[in-house]
Amino acid sequence: MLLVSVLVIAFASGDEESFQAVVRTMFHEAAILIVPIFLPMFAFLHILERRFTRPIEVLALDQQTFIERMESDVEQGRRDMRIAVDERGTKPRYEIAELYESTNKMRRDMVGFIERLYSVTAERQRTATELDVARQIQMSAVPHDFDSLTERFTLDIAGFMRPAREVGGDFYDVFEVGERGVAFVIGDVSGKGVPAALFMMRAQSLLRQFLLETDDLGTAFTLANRQLCERNDAMLFVTAFACVVDTATGEVRFANARQA
Repeated sequence: MLLVSVLVIAFASGDEESFQAVVRTMFHEAAILIVPIFLPMFAFLHILERRFTRPIEVLALDQQTFIERMESDVEQGRRDMRIAVDERGTKPRYEIAELYESTNKMRRDMVGFIERLYSVTAERQRTATELDVARQIQMSAVPHDFDSLTERFTLDIAGFMRPAREVGGDFYDVFEVGERGVAFVIGDVSGKGVPAALFMMRAQSLLRQFLLETDDLGTAFTLANRQLCERNDAMLFVTAFACVVDTATGEVRFANARQA
């Protein structure tokens, strides 16, 4: 409109000085009109930026470093992961405030989940370490070196055991009985895992003890069975086979114990 007015004045007036005076007057009046029109607009844009645009920018910038800060804060025991409001005093309102609150709640829940995850991971690592030690103990309970028996009795002996899990209920045993006998024992405890492994250690020890104390394999099994039935609240059981080889005569005596 100002341009059209200038063109009209230019064609309507032949006096250059008058024309310049009119133009100055128009620009002066336009400047006066700008103040009440544009200043409120700028104020409105500032309020809009303060209440809506700036909070979203703060949230976006804070989210970019949230994961990195969360990991370090959880390790140091800090739990306050609220959105950091900048120095300009950002005060989110209306739906933006609800977005802040829901984001803070999500962060608190996430921090709690990470802490529980750290705790569970540490517990699993501790359990894995204990199971590894238990596996080493169980594997050391069964014989692996048969050189002395092979040299003394001229027997070819080999044994191998691999539990389905870290530890299990299977076992075998080879040992001398008397001056010329060699006993072989193979057993399997019901179930798997740590309970079966503990029961296996007890069963192996009892069978070895009674096979060394008596020549009758049935009696040895009966005595071991009585001991295993005592304080057996878990109701575990073991099936086993044992034989004694007379290395002088080649005679083999054996007994088979299985679930009735």
